[in-house]
Amino acid sequence: MRKKFKGLIFDMDGTLTVPLLDFKLIRRELGVGDGGDLAEIINSFPERRRGEAWKLIEKHEFNAIRNNCLQPGVEHALKRFAGAGIM
Repeated sequence: MRKKFKGLIFDMDGTLTVPLLDFKLIRRELGVGDGGDLAEIINSFPERRRGEAWKLIEKHEFNAIRNNCLQPGVEHALKRFAGAGIM
């Protein structure tokens, strides 16, 4: 039996769009070294610094949103999904 899909969900980590977040820069601006989960590191900060850190992350994410562009071939793939009734 063939399964029917109602839709697709993609995250924005390079599957559809060109990744623009510079994690080395973000870590440098936060004053944290390489390694470890960035969210866990930020959540371990004292309250005030944690809030400032999340604002910095938000600034970088909004910048990436404003400047994003599709990966090669994505437009064609999305049209094929739509043609198949998936979107």
